[in-house]
Amino acid sequence: MSTDATSQAGAARSKLGRRRIFIPVFLLLVLVVIVAIAGAAVVRGEWADSTERNPSSPDDETVTQLWRKPNGNVVVRCAIVVDAPPKDVWAAVSDYARYDKFLPDVSKVEATPEKDGRVLVAGVVYSRLGNELPFEALAKHAASPDKGEYTAAWSERDMNAFKLNRGSWSVTPIDKTQRQTLLACTLQIEMKDYPNFVVRNVLLVQLPAVVKAMRDESLRRKSA
Repeated sequence: MSTDATSQAGAARSKLGRRRIFIPVFLLLVLVVIVAIAGAAVVRGEWADSTERNPSSPDDETVTQLWRKPNGNVVVRCAIVVDAPPKDVWAAVSDYARYDKFLPDVSKVEATPEKDGRVLVAGVVYSRLGNELPFEALAKHAASPDKGEYTAAWSERDMNAFKLNRGSWSVTPIDKTQRQTLLACTLQIEMKDYPNFVVRNVLLVQLPAVVKAMRDESLRRKSA
């Protein structure tokens, strides 16, 4: 009986020892995975291309990238080809007052023309960081209707939760026929409460849906 008891006690200690070894190894593996994911997020939010990348036809998906502009600014850029003329795409891009009707994550927006030709755009956007962000920006337009080229750009500092809110929409024809359009949006956002690589990772996920929604609105206007 004593021999059996001793054997059972030894087996129990052996199992306990294996369990104690298993738990630290498991925790170490979890830590390695967490560090790897965090490292990938940092790289994704910091590693920028030096050249623009664009889709070639309306059948292509959006092309989204972290792009280092010639002036050194790093922006999140998303481009898509729209099967509609530039004038129809621009009509959607410049219809700020209706952004909450056709763009995702925009809960409300107001647009007020200024005397200098710019448009004051103010509203609230939902961030994938888990909060609603009031925003306000003055959009400056440049247009060459005969060439089918249009841009809207803004740059605001220290507004609400933003250290920097800078971006643009560009509308250019694919070719001289002006039947199809390259639509691109760039965003350079810096927040007061989050590091830049986190914000960029969120934008890399969130911006394609916005650009696709702008394409869809452009197509609705084309068929109207």
